[in-house]
Amino acid sequence: MYRFGNEPTPVTYPGDEGDMLQSKQFSTNARRFPVHWLILGMALVALGGAIGYSIAREYSHVDALERERLMTQAKVVDDNLERQLVALNQSLMSIRNDLPYWKAQKESRALVSRNLQAMSNAMPGVRTIVITDAGGTISASNQKQLLGLNFREREYFRAPRQGLNPAMLYISPPFKSVLGVYVMNVGKVVLDAQGRFAGIVTITLDPDFFSVLLNSVLYAPGMRASLIHGDGKIFVEAPGRKDLSGMDLAKPGSRYTLHAESGQTANLFAAGRAYTTGDERMSAWRTVRPATLQIDKPLMVSVNRDMRGIFASWRRGAFVQGGLFGALVLAAVSGLYFYQRRQRTYDRLEAAYTAELRRSEENYRGIFENASIGIFHSLPEGTFLRVNPAYARMFGYASPAEMVSAVTNISTQLFVDSEKRSDLLAATLENGGWVYAENRYRRKDGAMLTANMSMRKVLNADGTIAYLEGFVEDITKRKQMEEALRESEEKYRELSIIDNLTQLYNSRHFYDQLKMEIDRAERYRQPLTLLLLDLDDFKRFNDAYGHVEGDQVLLRVGQVIKRSLRQTDSAYRYGGEEFVILLPMTTSADGAVTAERIRAEFRSELFFPAPGQGVHVTVSMGLAQYKPQEEIKTFVHRVDQLMYQGKKNGKDRVC
Repeated sequence: MYRFGNEPTPVTYPGDEGDMLQSKQFSTNARRFPVHWLILGMALVALGGAIGYSIAREYSHVDALERERLMTQAKVVDDNLERQLVALNQSLMSIRNDLPYWKAQKESRALVSRNLQAMSNAMPGVRTIVITDAGGTISASNQKQLLGLNFREREYFRAPRQGLNPAMLYISPPFKSVLGVYVMNVGKVVLDAQGRFAGIVTITLDPDFFSVLLNSVLYAPGMRASLIHGDGKIFVEAPGRKDLSGMDLAKPGSRYTLHAESGQTANLFAAGRAYTTGDERMSAWRTVRPATLQIDKPLMVSVNRDMRGIFASWRRGAFVQGGLFGALVLAAVSGLYFYQRRQRTYDRLEAAYTAELRRSEENYRGIFENASIGIFHSLPEGTFLRVNPAYARMFGYASPAEMVSAVTNISTQLFVDSEKRSDLLAATLENGGWVYAENRYRRKDGAMLTANMSMRKVLNADGTIAYLEGFVEDITKRKQMEEALRESEEKYRELSIIDNLTQLYNSRHFYDQLKMEIDRAERYRQPLTLLLLDLDDFKRFNDAYGHVEGDQVLLRVGQVIKRSLRQTDSAYRYGGEEFVILLPMTTSADGAVTAERIRAEFRSELFFPAPGQGVHVTVSMGLAQYKPQEEIKTFVHRVDQLMYQGKKNGKDRVC
């Protein structure tokens, strides 16, 4: 709870010794002048040491805070990328598993293309989905212009062809596409019934999607974030720079090389020249390798900030403090020089001695009175001897005198928890040096503040306690900023699972929640019903009235769903105009009641996409109750088929 410093020697202060110090300071004996310089030198050294310590401590604080921020932001990107890779792997496995079924259907090529198009539309960050045969020729894709092209020389085809590991997720190095944009593929190998190589299924990642993710963690000017392939090539750089895309960082001494060779999942490089930009930067690195996946090459994340930007504020503060200290040194040295010169001239005049004494005392008191942090001297019993103006202002008192007279019990009047003062006092009396603690205090007006306190005991010459000396720094605003940062990070996490238009959960969160609800249903043997709805003829509505009006329909269906559900239910925008609803502890019969209520209520909604033209929009819905031990994709597919059955039976119905 408390930190301790070195043990001090007994200390006395100017003015405490009364006339004895006055007579010594104003002695006409010239042999005392060197003592004056020695005293001044020691005082300046002590003050310079305190200022230097404060500057060094602030530097360490800024450095530690920036390290923690960079590591936190890199972890945020890492977590998002891991979830993205897991989702991509599941999608590729789903395509590969459904491929035999699709090929067995009539018009199989059209069916496969439609399914690939639907999946690419539903998956964020996906640009192209491709299926090739064993020779590298594209047999199916959501991009029709790619059909028939051969890419057997591409790295993303050769790696799975050579690896032949169906469980492995192959991540290709970034390469320049035919559109001149650097992209990256993730793919899985396809084997035939005899286990022979039959082609690959691969997804081309959209760099714009990952650029948004990287930009979201840049909290200050001068920051950069990079997504790098495990072989060292840059995939995405934020803020975007075309000259860095595809750059190979696998060079001796580069931070990529140092991170890769360290074998650590996370590294922080506190200083050094960045290979990409050539300036001094602090950078946090993380290796993205989900524990649940087999991947041939990992991804790496780098979040960094230029050193000048990190320490700009500290550098200005240090310059100001150094300048003030230099001015103080110049003033003190000049003052003592002229004082002694006048002393030699007027050493016989007692009035001059007294005047110089007062000036010297005022210089010393100025340090106490003009300090920017709170300083106090108190007795162990709990009363103040003196406080400086900064300390009085900190606690809401008009003057030091008012505070000294008003506060008669420090423990109960200033400390929010009086026992904290008792613990601090005990630690100070037991320890020989400084004791450091962070506590909450109560101001005169009742408001709370948080402050760092440094306290020590000052001894008399005989070793008894003269008083307690303390320095107090108000850190309330810093604490509020730290709390705001934590709230901002929590808000970002929440935004990552919410669909921006409908304010329902998104499809990524749906699969996480579905798995959790299935686990709960299995554990407690409770029913679980899944409901999937799709807007009828929504494409025709969009074509007729435009996407703005279409968005209003999507927004309204989200509102209807929300007010039709219980607190235990949850709704998600599955993709496009499809929505899914989880009904825990609900049978299919009870779920049908909820579904019918939603269908009827939405059927009654009236839209006016054009002046004077009222339009009703309907939904077709499928629902089913979870069967024990049923696979997630089987469960979802079963409900999806029921929804399409409703479409075939005339739409605007529940199946």
